[in-house]
Amino acid sequence: MPRWGTNNEPERKMRDQSNQSPAQTCGDLHAAGRDPPDSLRPSRLNRQDAARFLTQMGLPIAATTLAKKAVEGSGPPYAVWNGRALYSVDDLLKWAEAHLGPKFRNTTERRGRR
Repeated sequence: MPRWGTNNEPERKMRDQSNQSPAQTCGDLHAAGRDPPDSLRPSRLNRQDAARFLTQMGLPIAATTLAKKAVEGSGPPYAVWNGRALYSVDDLLKWAEAHLGPKFRNTTERRGRR
């Protein structure tokens, strides 16, 4: 039986990790070179988490920019739940990929395509 005041490290780690949003956890795994498991990958993210997710994936964007793009119709597709925009992770990644510029092998090649 555990005593009061003992250091229960696994329980503390679980408690600390639960304070992270799913987008933070996925971004941390991606930064470490690993894809997040499906169990950690949420199917929908609110606008703030969507911006955080894209930023952690190396595509910096603010939640306000996503809101502006939603008004303009140039942002990623989203659904509405209780008046809030919810973005599918797959839709965010497809949208970001479609808006990346062309790939280059060297700087000379890049200058020629401007």
